[in-house]
Amino acid sequence: MVQIQIYRIKMAGIRYIWPHFVA
Repeated sequence: MVQIQIYRIKMAGIRYIWPHFVA
């Protein structure tokens, strides 16, 4: 399923990007 891949990429992106917004 493509949706699963998008979900995994989205979660990975949040993990990398979120700390920058918090800091």
